Amino acid sequence: MNYVAVIGNLTRDVELTYTPSGTARSEFAVAVNRVWMGKDGHRNEDVDFVPVTVWGKQAEHCEKYLHKGSKVAVEGRLDVHRYKPENAPSKTFISVIAQHVEFLSPKKYDTITPPVTTESKTEPPV
Repeated sequence: MNYVAVIGNLTRDVELTYTPSGTARSEFAVAVNRVWMGKDGHRNEDVDFVPVTVWGKQAEHCEKYLHKGSKVAVEGRLDVHRYKPENAPSKTFISVIAQHVEFLSPKKYDTITPPVTTESKTEPPV
């Protein structure tokens, strides 16, 4: 099973592009905080920055309603890219291909009321 869910805040504004065939594609990263207790009993904190790609109408909704700092929940699958640059060691990149993005930021932070969730077949409220 290839399933991942992350909740966090956008590290930058959403970047929206279109494929040559006209399909929307947006990219952003989500900062996910981790907290754990060390062997010494001290609380430790760290942040992971998870790259996310969203396709189709949902990508356009993300670009329209999300901005740096917005809190989101993302569900999707892991995508692993491996490549070997010339005269360099192999590199591996892992990202999330979103199937569902839920906007979690309070409405007071948005200038336009966003839809509560977006999925590839939903439209924004009128």
